[in-house]
Amino acid sequence: MSAYDVARVMKRDYRRDVLRGSLLVSLSSDLRFCWSGKGTYGLYRHRLVPGPRNLQGVGSLFMSAMTREVTLDALAFAMRWCGYRFQDFSLLNALRANAPIAAELRGFDATDARVWWLSVPSEPRMRRHLAIQGYVPYDQQIDGLLERCRGFIASAEAERQRRLSEAVVAKPDRVSDIAVNGQNYAPSGALTRVNYEATLAAARAHGRPWLDGSRKPIIHILGRGGAKWLTRDERDQLVAEARRVIFDKQGGATEDGQ
Repeated sequence: MSAYDVARVMKRDYRRDVLRGSLLVSLSSDLRFCWSGKGTYGLYRHRLVPGPRNLQGVGSLFMSAMTREVTLDALAFAMRWCGYRFQDFSLLNALRANAPIAAELRGFDATDARVWWLSVPSEPRMRRHLAIQGYVPYDQQIDGLLERCRGFIASAEAERQRRLSEAVVAKPDRVSDIAVNGQNYAPSGALTRVNYEATLAAARAHGRPWLDGSRKPIIHILGRGGAKWLTRDERDQLVAEARRVIFDKQGGATEDGQ
């Protein structure tokens, strides 16, 4: 519940007017309330994590609870599933600037949360970072927060996979079959710079204003080569790998690889 709504309830039920700024200070300093977004708080039973008072804090706990690297999209889904309110790239910026989190772009479109991969390079360093934040009175209690986060992550991932499966069943060819949505402009499935430029030229000749470096020609080349994928994450991984082959300085210069 936002501080604004809390103030409205106090005025309606208790006939007391409070300044929103003063209320925010009281909520933020009282650890009985869990932070869930800018000016928004809830209780432990609302599926929130007690302690953190900002987006970096919550994101750091969730990342520390992860057992593997994860996309920004998957991390944001898990946190939103618990009730946190934020923007994807606000989370990315908070973690990169204020936490020992490594972020790697594995795709061409930096505005796509599905191609940003996050990981914890050093577990001991992350542990020290969490201890310094002072979320709990004793360092040993951090394990309890992490275990709570792991439970949320497992439930959120199960829900995410269920939604992805439903999307695939409803529209099985929406991602993998380019021919359903339009013409494939790739002359062949070869992962070469020549084929990339030919695909780009063919698309432009048909009125498609694709820019140099766009990943769209790569998707068409993969489709022409018979590549299949079920989710956008799988597609983005294939595109990232193909892009490295096509634009590698040591290869992909000609159709015959010379």
